[in-house]
Amino acid sequence: MTEATPPPAVSKRVSRLPYRDRSSFLVLLTATLYFGQGLPLGFTFAAYPVLLRTSGEPLSLIAWVPLLGLPWMLKFFWSPAVDNRWSARFGRRRSWLLSQQALMIAVMAAVALIPPGVATITHFILLGLASLFGATQDIATDGLAAERLTHGALSNANALAIAGMATGFLAGGGGVLMLTGVAGYTVAMSAVIAALIVCVVPVLMWQEGSVQRVAPATLGGALRRRGSLLLLALAILYGAPHSIDAALSRLFLVDQGWSLTELGTLDTAAMAAMAAIGCGTAAWLMPRIGAWPCAMLGLAVSCLAALYWLSASAGMVSATTELSIAARVVGASGMGLTSAAAFTAFMLFARGASQAGTDVTLFKSANAFGELGSASAGTAIAAAAGFAAGFGIAAVSATAAICLAFLMKQSQSQQASSQRATMEVPQ
Repeated sequence: MTEATPPPAVSKRVSRLPYRDRSSFLVLLTATLYFGQGLPLGFTFAAYPVLLRTSGEPLSLIAWVPLLGLPWMLKFFWSPAVDNRWSARFGRRRSWLLSQQALMIAVMAAVALIPPGVATITHFILLGLASLFGATQDIATDGLAAERLTHGALSNANALAIAGMATGFLAGGGGVLMLTGVAGYTVAMSAVIAALIVCVVPVLMWQEGSVQRVAPATLGGALRRRGSLLLLALAILYGAPHSIDAALSRLFLVDQGWSLTELGTLDTAAMAAMAAIGCGTAAWLMPRIGAWPCAMLGLAVSCLAALYWLSASAGMVSATTELSIAARVVGASGMGLTSAAAFTAFMLFARGASQAGTDVTLFKSANAFGELGSASAGTAIAAAAGFAAGFGIAAVSATAAICLAFLMKQSQSQQASSQRATMEVPQ
């Protein structure tokens, strides 16, 4: 292992590059990696709790499952190590991608050998390790994208990445449940493992190349950069509207008499809308208007969804099936658009230094903390003051995030203008 180094400059004459160095291949590689990360997450947080419950496990045990996501919130602690240490034989990013994918495959294979409800503690340990390996791979994936993709390709990569993660989550969650019902648990998990193995192929095809030495990455280095604190605040806040709406709308609809099957179908439709509508719109729109306007548009759409849930819970409109489905689809689409734009903004910020993995991870960990905290806070507020109060917090947080995104856009525009003016001053 040796110190991290930035990648070599990529030639603008893309047509003469080997396909493994072209932006289109790197975009596909990034999307595949995110799909692979989404598979274990979908199993852990969507399928596994259901499998535990159907095997007779109590809710008191299932309540511990969300803690398996802690590595995704805490990964910023070891992100400098991912930037700083690597094998010269495999490359700065490829070293971590291959090793973490191999470890994920190994632990998920072990999970497949143990039916849910048997040796549950062992299952928890294995799924916690899968979460750790996936979170570590994510650091390297984000560093790869930030360092090697241009602005337009970066927009497409982030849109496809979120869509890939959502698709992987659906496959690992609902897909595993459906396949388990038809063919059994072992067959379903074998399909997950086979998909993870396929996701390794693009990484094996990619040749990273040599790089030059740079100063070691640090968390302090990320926080000291201009604009980092404002961007950190936005990272914490932008996911709150959707997190609150998703958490509270399920509970609200249960009180309205919706069945578990109907709620599951609604969640599937929302996740599909996030991937297809939200991320698809982001891929088309970001190259035309930029990341920050896209983020503001996505937040405005999420705010509209929050206002519907606020009105429905307050009795101002009827919570019909059609309107409720539309609200979840609209809110999820807004989240997909906002997330793709925010991830692109994080990576554009990070590419200005030599520690892209650390920088992007810091913001994404802050986002994970914000989403978890806002969902818990919104639920607590709803318990104390009613659903309308909880949904009101979602609308307020969306408005505040729009203001932060606008300030970030203005700050970066002023910084760019200042740099241009400095370059134009005669020497």
